[in-house]
Amino acid sequence: MKSAFALLQGAWLYATRPRLQEPVGPREGTVGQGPGLRLLILGDSAAAGVGVATQDDALAGHLPRALAQDRTVHWRLAARCGATTASTLTRLMALDAEPFDVVLIAVGINDAKNGVAKTTYRNNYRTIINTLRTRHAADMILCTAMPPVLRFPTLPEPLRSVMGTRAAEFDMTLQDLCTEMGTDYLAHTAPSDASMLATDGLHPGAPYYKLWADAAATQIKKAIHL
Repeated sequence: MKSAFALLQGAWLYATRPRLQEPVGPREGTVGQGPGLRLLILGDSAAAGVGVATQDDALAGHLPRALAQDRTVHWRLAARCGATTASTLTRLMALDAEPFDVVLIAVGINDAKNGVAKTTYRNNYRTIINTLRTRHAADMILCTAMPPVLRFPTLPEPLRSVMGTRAAEFDMTLQDLCTEMGTDYLAHTAPSDASMLATDGLHPGAPYYKLWADAAATQIKKAIHL
């Protein structure tokens, strides 16, 4: 009964909440000075910057700037709204086989929302990691945690509990996969209040993107000794 009502709530939210578009702005560029660092941001709507007006305020704006204090960061964004691990793998295979020093991945919430089996999610994600290593010579792969849906202040109950529990289960799967594959796991800091989120109450707003980028930059700098 709880799950059925949550499905109805989800349908209602989908029908009534604003449909945010991907932000305008470049999807690749160069910033900073010093030794080169090749960065790929890969994934779904959050990776694509949905929730802000321009890429400058999104992850693809904040993260390269945070890494560019003493590096020349050559960055590229390969992300789309609604992406799953399956569609992200297809998008990755469509890229030229260029090398990347650091890859940040943010994908999986649509798998959880769409009823994809956790084993399918894990296998797709494993293939993404293997492809990044073999085809793109990726040195550091940073896998962003699933969004902390249980702590989102804007979702009604029981939808928050049902969806949040499933997201948490997928996140445990991701953590296990990171251990298995030797990749880095980036925890998600929960939004402290609704003002950190976009107008739909689901995607990051500019403050949340900066928080995410700063956390990622700190972990990247520590790993590659920036």
